[in-house]
Amino acid sequence: MKSIPMMRLGLLLAACTLAIPGMPADYQLEAITIAANAPLEVHISADEAVNNPVYLDAQGQWKALKVDKSAQGISFAFPNDAMGSTVMLLNKPAWLTLPDTDVPAVDAASCGGTPLEVAPDINLGHLEQAPRNLFVTVSDATNPLAAGRVAVTINGRSATDLGGSLKIDQSKDGKHADIILTLPDLPRDKYEIRITVTDASPLLKNADFEQVADNGVPVSWSAGAWDEAAETKYETKAVDGGRSGKALMIHGIARPLNLIVGQAVDLVPGETYVLSGYYKNEGNFGHASLIAGGKKVQYDNMPGLAKADDWTPFSWEVTAAPEGKTWTLYLRSTGIGKVYFDDLNLAPKQ
Repeated sequence: MKSIPMMRLGLLLAACTLAIPGMPADYQLEAITIAANAPLEVHISADEAVNNPVYLDAQGQWKALKVDKSAQGISFAFPNDAMGSTVMLLNKPAWLTLPDTDVPAVDAASCGGTPLEVAPDINLGHLEQAPRNLFVTVSDATNPLAAGRVAVTINGRSATDLGGSLKIDQSKDGKHADIILTLPDLPRDKYEIRITVTDASPLLKNADFEQVADNGVPVSWSAGAWDEAAETKYETKAVDGGRSGKALMIHGIARPLNLIVGQAVDLVPGETYVLSGYYKNEGNFGHASLIAGGKKVQYDNMPGLAKADDWTPFSWEVTAAPEGKTWTLYLRSTGIGKVYFDDLNLAPKQ
């Protein structure tokens, strides 16, 4: 037991999930993920309610889904421009705004009644006694917050499992919430408290690689090489010739090669996600990795992609480490030759 306690409040605001269990009735939202590599007809019961159905196409655009209703039931064809994997909302509520690029923001925070300066990480320093409560106000400019998915951990363990209690007061429109955490009696030690809040916005930015920076690298993505040596030679950029428009090209020219193109993603600890998209590959190399920051509490790799001359769909299921804090998704290559990626989608597993 340490003689001086330290409490660290880390505020990680994730920006993405389409499932919002536990929300008030007005904000219930059910999303389904469907994967198909060939024409597919879907039939559901006539008892199912379908209102303003939409789907996410391969370019990351939300579009109206055409459905046929009859006495026998409801049917729809898997959209050709979403082949591979798509997310669908059969009932798009009026309050839901798509697309959504805003992430939740921290408006105010206090500890034991003392106001705190808002920051992604708040270090309370050395305290003689652990505070009894934490108060955080969060908001989202576009869509309601997912109050039912607010997660609070103390040193990686659920705050409620440790004897704490959580209260969430949400505004009528769902876009503002007060999060009140009552802490249990904690012995003197070093603590990190994390609050995760999600809304209904997408996980990956510029997943179709159509937006390109001046250096040729897709916007929202960073490119480089691990274990780079003097002999290493490579090229990473967005190029024409994608499934529609541009695609990401990772070109290994001279070894040693451990090439990466990454983007930080806001995930919920313990949640399972599906990465899907399309690739072309000149050899038996190329894959994706999900890595949690810090001491690499997570370093998961998808199986290597096989040689493919034409655009080929792929899918990878991965669970965010429960003890994770920040994550980066990497598209990678270790071989001499070119591998291409296009029309990616990262979504919670349904």
